[in-house]
Amino acid sequence: MTKIDFKDIRTHKGSQHEGFEELCCQLASFEEVPQDSIFRRKSGAGGDAGVECYWRLPNGNEKAWQTKYFPDKLGDSQWVQIDKSVKAALEKHPNLIEYIVCLPINRTEGRKDGEKSQMDRWDERVQTWEGWAEERDMKVQFVYWGESEILERLSRPQPQYAGRAYFWFNKQELTNEWMIQRFQEVRENAGARYTPEIHVDLPEAQIFEGLGRTDLFFDHIDNLYSQLCRKRKDTKPSEELQDRVPNVANSLNDLSKDVNLLISALKKASDRQALSPIDFDLIASLSKKLWQYDR
Repeated sequence: MTKIDFKDIRTHKGSQHEGFEELCCQLASFEEVPQDSIFRRKSGAGGDAGVECYWRLPNGNEKAWQTKYFPDKLGDSQWVQIDKSVKAALEKHPNLIEYIVCLPINRTEGRKDGEKSQMDRWDERVQTWEGWAEERDMKVQFVYWGESEILERLSRPQPQYAGRAYFWFNKQELTNEWMIQRFQEVRENAGARYTPEIHVDLPEAQIFEGLGRTDLFFDHIDNLYSQLCRKRKDTKPSEELQDRVPNVANSLNDLSKDVNLLISALKKASDRQALSPIDFDLIASLSKKLWQYDR
């Protein structure tokens, strides 16, 4: 995920507050809800009744969002503003069952004696808000969307999320669609200089297969893994060989350990869904040892 700073968000209607509100509402419109639900985006003119946007579910219940652009701190005055919005939402939306508060910061969770963290204050506020809801015979779940929750949505692979990151922060996400488009542009610019029929594959090109973790890269690892597993079965010495060659069993036992380590490393590297780094140094060192055995 490209680094995003909410202080760099694009202005909307002349302010970053409006920009943050619009971004959160766009993300809210992508949330999974029951079929036949209706999404409504409120206008700020004349007051928003504590809600910027909401989904009206088929049974009439509502899931609503409130945004506060507090990029620097979350102090007493900010909590007062959030309280005011919660009160208005409970009053104007009696069918509310979920209320998401969106802020561009993560809550602190300090562990110092005598000090309340933002997480502590949030938990206290939620208890208060739930009490207000119960007074109206309502049961409402209060949810926090902070920096991490919003960035997680902007980093999702679906094109609509990548487009939002680029629009609101001028940050381009490297999606598959973006890669394909760039390739088509390069191919068209090359024109007659690029002829697939006379294209020559070079070993260096395999580096990019690994960098991109393409299917060809993983197919190659799978092939090596299968070959190694088959050869491991053939390393067990016959009883005649063990009697004729001293210490052959011990040598083959050492070889078998290295083979098993390499097989484990290749199996881990063949996971196409994993995002963790591949330990190429380990694979290279084990391969070198086995090559020396083969000599």
